[in-house]
Amino acid sequence: MKGRIAVLAVVLLATPLVVMFEGVEQKVYRDPVGIPTACAGETDKEVVGFKQQFSRDECLAVMGASLHAHALAMDKCITRPVERHEAAAVLSWSYNVGTSAACASTLVRLLNEGKPFCQELDRWTFAGGRQLPGLVRRRTAERALCEGRS
Repeated sequence: MKGRIAVLAVVLLATPLVVMFEGVEQKVYRDPVGIPTACAGETDKEVVGFKQQFSRDECLAVMGASLHAHALAMDKCITRPVERHEAAAVLSWSYNVGTSAACASTLVRLLNEGKPFCQELDRWTFAGGRQLPGLVRRRTAERALCEGRS
């Protein structure tokens, strides 16, 4: 493991941001674009299909495991060291958009090239072809964290 993203401190920094914007819904629901979701934005079919009702503790455990898995996946596509606050912002964002989209993004390309990349978060405010106010708020918070302003 390279360790640029996948460190406990980064998961701990990202967790409050994820919970703030995802919330914790103990019942399976459909997100704004119709994807079955549970707990703190969990869309993994294995988890969401497991049961229809989760305890808060189960949701927090799922989120911790999922954030760790996302951190490991992102670590594979990030080729240079980043600051913890940058990594936490990237982790929160990738948890929301998915690691495949994140790793293929201009944001990650710029990051890997050593160029400014935090401003790219502003481009990720659309879902289902429309801009969502919740995503605008989330990306604003992620960018502030990425830039060390929060």
